[in-house]
Amino acid sequence: MIRKAAFTLLFCGLAYAQGDAYDLGFDAKIDGDYETAIEYFTQAIKEDPKRVDAYVLRSSVYESLGDYESAIADLSAVIKLSPNDGSAYNNRATLYGQNGDLKNA
Repeated sequence: MIRKAAFTLLFCGLAYAQGDAYDLGFDAKIDGDYETAIEYFTQAIKEDPKRVDAYVLRSSVYESLGDYESAIADLSAVIKLSPNDGSAYNNRATLYGQNGDLKNA
């Protein structure tokens, strides 16, 4: 049992040390390094264009930077990929409003 746990920790540690783009983007977002986060989330989306969570987090980073148009574009991609995601519609409407586009809000 201990051997299995040690192997699991070692394996997970190695996988995380190499890191995938999404994980690195998440870490950069948490650290407030938004430009790096955008780069990593963009890479994660290139690797898997259907990775909804990468679009969602990249959208939140764009919003933090005040780039509402890019945030809206990412939320529109989320809606296209996951049309039943109510929070994406709500967040996009909020961003339209913050961007002064009350017609689409």
